[in-house]
Amino acid sequence: LARADVYIEDVFIRPSVRKGTLAAEVTLRNLGARSREVSLAVGVEGGPSFETQTVTIPAGGSQTVGLSRPWEKPRLWTPEDPHLYRLSTAAHSDGVCLEKTETRFGFREFWTDGPDLVLNGTPMKFLATAGHPRGGVDPAVARDEALDLYKRIRQAGCVAMRLHANIWPRQWYEVAD
Repeated sequence: LARADVYIEDVFIRPSVRKGTLAAEVTLRNLGARSREVSLAVGVEGGPSFETQTVTIPAGGSQTVGLSRPWEKPRLWTPEDPHLYRLSTAAHSDGVCLEKTETRFGFREFWTDGPDLVLNGTPMKFLATAGHPRGGVDPAVARDEALDLYKRIRQAGCVAMRLHANIWPRQWYEVAD
């Protein structure tokens, strides 16, 4: 992956149904020998935008920017309606776009209340399963296998699956989203 000396290293998104807010932490990295001033623009396709931030990143270092804003009526992610948003993050310096990324996320919040598991304010019963990926590493085959297995899991009444024991092919996570 080729990148400029200054790039977006990480984007962490934290929606809160209880607070009615969307928060994001964006980490910028500077591999250069001098500090850089960067303009950071962050917004959600079909949702709110954050105020543009100006950040100074030290030479050879990183800087994390915390952003938060209200979001009154987002479309909530649920197992029955797994709606995903895209958070767009762009870093500019001296009028040049250094990097632009998109991060998928569902607006949802999961917590416990005593013995109850709660999703977006609704107690849930989690019937889950576990397994290992089947087949080869061909992306098209992995996608088809994931769709088939997830469909059968849903037909069995499960709402969760533990992907464990190894790193699964990327297509399995994308299909799960």
